[in-house]
Amino acid sequence: MAHRGCGAVLLAAALVLPLADAKHTPGAAPEAPDRTGACQRIRLVDAGTDEPVAGAEDFVVDRASGRIFLAAYDRWALDDAVAAGAEKLPQGAIYAAPLRSLTRKPEVLPLRRLAEGEGRDFHPHGLAIDRSDGTARLFAINHEYRRSGGSWMRTSAIESYRIAPGGLTHLATRRHDRLCRANNLAALGPRDLLVTRDHGTCHGVGRWLEDILGLDRAEVIRASLDAGGGLGLETVADGLAFANGIAVAPQGNAVAVAATREPAVRIYDGAKLVAGEPDALRRTVPVAGGPDNLTWTAAGGLVAAVHPSLFDAGLARHRWLGARRAGSKAVAVNPESGLTRTLLHDPTGERLNTGTTAAVVNGTLIVSAVLDHALLVCRK
Repeated sequence: MAHRGCGAVLLAAALVLPLADAKHTPGAAPEAPDRTGACQRIRLVDAGTDEPVAGAEDFVVDRASGRIFLAAYDRWALDDAVAAGAEKLPQGAIYAAPLRSLTRKPEVLPLRRLAEGEGRDFHPHGLAIDRSDGTARLFAINHEYRRSGGSWMRTSAIESYRIAPGGLTHLATRRHDRLCRANNLAALGPRDLLVTRDHGTCHGVGRWLEDILGLDRAEVIRASLDAGGGLGLETVADGLAFANGIAVAPQGNAVAVAATREPAVRIYDGAKLVAGEPDALRRTVPVAGGPDNLTWTAAGGLVAAVHPSLFDAGLARHRWLGARRAGSKAVAVNPESGLTRTLLHDPTGERLNTGTTAAVVNGTLIVSAVLDHALLVCRK
């Protein structure tokens, strides 16, 4: 958002007020009480500078290399710089740490900085990994900012990297006008991705009207990456209410998409969705709260990071009315039965501020947050 004046505040209030308390969603699948064991808050710091790493909105676990990759940038610092018309904007980075570090119960987790913009504006958001052809690749949604009419305007690009033991090698940056509202992505193969667009309109009044009037114009697009750096896009699912997280099941037979404003998780038949068939939707699972990023477990279950209150999350994200904190929640979703089970419920964000990604690895729940500089690790 380039400007945050009074009009924007009123429009945003109109957006979030109808969503004020999603935890009472009618028809939500029954949820068990929070059975989370001891949860440890682990602070994130840059291994090179010892500075806090804020805004790890998304992470992916690479079991093959035993690492966790995180996409991070400070949203509040960026908002302030954009609003002030700063000549240079704060930048983000992709970080990594060994998974085994989390088993040692550290108070602080040093993160190795693996990728920066290298001359490009760089604010990494969603991440995905592919190893289907024997080469390990990492893909990232980059929320780029460019000057337009004297102010900053956000767009998005897809960044591709090769994963090596020593770090990441940048392969390509791919841009397209339709990526303007790209939110997250999932890999189907080395040159085949699924990308969520959280709005149908890129900027301005049209984007706000989608939220105020409840227009479900978000979509999932298939992105074909050619060897020359080109990009082909086609819509495979539309009519979503803020398409957010997306994840492909380990066997490739199902794709889960978070419809945050619905609020629900949609489960699609993998082959039918990729082909753009109209009957690809298998099941819609209501979720008590607004689902954000999604991850699959090795056993084929689904884990969703959920905003307990979209109203609180919206206020905290933009620091409106003095708010700076919102709750965190993680929910296990059975994609076959549609039943859900609460893994973590921190309604006020005391343990973690505005959680956005959750994954279960070897029985341990890991949660990251867009407005915090920490992970929450909950062991059995």
